[in-house]
Amino acid sequence: MPKLFSVLLILLPIFLFANEIPHRVLLADRTNIDIKIDGSLDEEAWTKANIADKFTTLNPKPGLPANFETQVRILYNDNSLYIGALLIDPEPDQIMRQLCERDGSTNASSFEIMIDAYQSGINGFGFKVSAAGVQRDYLLTPEGSDSNWDAVWNSSVKITEFGWVVEMEIPYSALRFPKADVQKWGINFSREVRRTRETSYWNEIDPTIEGILTQAGVLEGIQNIKTPVRLMVTPYLSFGGSTNLKQEGSLSTGISGGMDLKYGINDAFTLDMTLIPDFSQVKFDEQVLNLTPFEVQFDENRAFFTEGTELFQKANLFYSRRIGGAPHNSKRIFDKEKEGNRITRYNNITQLLNATKISGRLQSGLGIGVFNAVVSESTADYVTQNGETQSVQVNPLTNYNVLVADQNLKNNSFISLINTNVLRFGDDYDANVTGTEFDFRTKNQKYSFAGSSALSQKYYSEYTDLGYTYSLTAGKIRGRYNYELSYKEESPNYDINDFGFLLSPNERTVSLRGSYNNYNARPKNIDTYKLTLSSLYSRLVAPNVFTDFSVTLNTFLRTSDFTGAGATLRLEPVVTYDYFEPRTRDYSQYYAFPTNWYFNSFVSTNYNKPIALDANINVRSWNEENRNLVSFEIEPRWRVNNKISLDWSYGWSLNKNDVGFVANSYDVPGVENPVIFGKRDRKTVVNQFTTKILFNENMYINLIGRHYWSKVHYNSYHLLGSKGELIETSIDDIADDGRKKYDVNFNLLNMDLVYSWRFAPGSDLIFVVKNFANNGAEIRNLRPSYSKSVQSVYEYNNNFSMNIKVLYFIDYFKTAQKFNS
Repeated sequence: MPKLFSVLLILLPIFLFANEIPHRVLLADRTNIDIKIDGSLDEEAWTKANIADKFTTLNPKPGLPANFETQVRILYNDNSLYIGALLIDPEPDQIMRQLCERDGSTNASSFEIMIDAYQSGINGFGFKVSAAGVQRDYLLTPEGSDSNWDAVWNSSVKITEFGWVVEMEIPYSALRFPKADVQKWGINFSREVRRTRETSYWNEIDPTIEGILTQAGVLEGIQNIKTPVRLMVTPYLSFGGSTNLKQEGSLSTGISGGMDLKYGINDAFTLDMTLIPDFSQVKFDEQVLNLTPFEVQFDENRAFFTEGTELFQKANLFYSRRIGGAPHNSKRIFDKEKEGNRITRYNNITQLLNATKISGRLQSGLGIGVFNAVVSESTADYVTQNGETQSVQVNPLTNYNVLVADQNLKNNSFISLINTNVLRFGDDYDANVTGTEFDFRTKNQKYSFAGSSALSQKYYSEYTDLGYTYSLTAGKIRGRYNYELSYKEESPNYDINDFGFLLSPNERTVSLRGSYNNYNARPKNIDTYKLTLSSLYSRLVAPNVFTDFSVTLNTFLRTSDFTGAGATLRLEPVVTYDYFEPRTRDYSQYYAFPTNWYFNSFVSTNYNKPIALDANINVRSWNEENRNLVSFEIEPRWRVNNKISLDWSYGWSLNKNDVGFVANSYDVPGVENPVIFGKRDRKTVVNQFTTKILFNENMYINLIGRHYWSKVHYNSYHLLGSKGELIETSIDDIADDGRKKYDVNFNLLNMDLVYSWRFAPGSDLIFVVKNFANNGAEIRNLRPSYSKSVQSVYEYNNNFSMNIKVLYFIDYFKTAQKFNS
């Protein structure tokens, strides 16, 4: 390791400097008159305001004067920032104006403003309005934009004979800025002309430089403003019912209420709290049949855990799905079932009682975050063979806590410290993880030296289990030619899965990557071309043995007619060794993975057209007889008009003679701890339909239906040999009912129908109908065909629910102003 660390340092020319990125300056004007947000800009103050114009393109070709003139003016008063934009277009009747839900993306021209009030170059706010009047707000972080963040602000658009107009009011309660008499903010404006895909910025964006905020302009002239009392509450009332149509007496109804609260502690810090939250309307998880030794990671769809949590993502130790997820000790109730008892009550999710987060950033650039959530105790009931009803605890009362400090440094560098903690009441173990992350960059943003480390601690009654990880990366990140060398190591006992997400520990990996980016490609019909070559070499930490080696080539290009296409070729030219598939805790056995190659190609056509298509194909072949994988996905999109769109996705895959773990419970004479593998054919079909109907920018209906079917048939069984080879054997794979034990027919259907109406700023009425069906206990009842499997999906479980939820946003500051006036 010391040698590699030295190489990383040598590769980083810390003392290389270049000219700084140019930053244009705009002066804001104070106004004392009332500004009406109607898209007219007819107040006299607008005519006297300074103008930001002369935008520069980013797409399709960067660095050129914009083809469409844009003029932006900024006013401010004691309560809000006002933005007025004239967006000249010689063909106003051709301005694309497709509607979508709030925070969505669609075929519509748009205007946006990005604000970095602390001029960190790392974190900021974005506010975007489409020509159809749809709002989108988001947080800007080093990882990109996060549209889960929501603020309450006003906007209006108007189509005119010279183009269109945007007028925006952003109250200071939606921003965070330093406590200073004179403000100096990072700012930029962006405009997209959708029909030509031209995107331009006021302060030029160089695509070879990493980061949008690092290339922002400067807003000056704002003086003597104060953060208002930022107290906002959103009480809700929810009522509905659910039933399993295949079970009599399963109907349950209920009514619940709760509240979300947001309070500005001071100019920099905000407290967010949710009390007795209701997540019954959250989008379904896209479940799959998982045959791997690793957990499936699902997206977070609960608003409280996605909004404003970017600070808690440092060092990748925070996975919010752990909160209110599966019970920690669910094994206890299933063990009772194996003993011949019958489960009568069990909930596979736990009840979140409350969650609180406090976050903000000081004028010195120090960001501080505190997150805390409490999940209630839960039990499950079962009936014994004697007819007695008994209960068992499946989840203790649990407290989840995160503390983070993140310091912005010069040159858009940072260093962070984070601690996650899970405290369980009772006899269960507790868990703690402490980590750090840093990224140091040169003045010209050309070179980077980054890294992270963490120490995991699991506290049992008799001992503490410790584990560690660390990683280092150095490379060139700006320009057409970039490169990067990385090293990462995880100890065998490193475990963050009480609050984080980790597929597998006990690995050390060295990776090398080089890339070429051309944003002014030739010939003329190609706008962008990218090429990346990377290599990966992996070993276990203990025992110190080789596991993997691969070389990967990626290409991407975008044509002048807005079609994107790309391909990936990955080679594993040597036999590799999989120590995870055998499922042995001591890594004593491995599977010798044969040499193989993988190819992927995709194409995405122009979304501006009424009908567009996304498609991809994947092929993988192993140096083994009749072992291969072929899959494809097609997704046609039809924009019926500006208010209705249809989307259908069809995926198909066939994995022939796939090799994987079957069991370790069989006795094999002369073999200690035998592991049985199998060769299997797996066929998977996924169908998903999405229909969106938009009535206006505040009201929509969204219907999503997804059917997933995966069928597995085992061709042969094999004993895993001492050198990772497969030795053909036979096992008793016939169940008592005559079916094969390990063949699987996994069949499920999800449908979500959502009606949403934003009837006032920040206030919504939401009506949701959900249907979930699967083949439940008959998962191994193989149907001979896909069509018959579809027909059988409702035979065993058919869960149906309806829910109505009303949320009303109350801003204390505005409410107090109304009463005082």
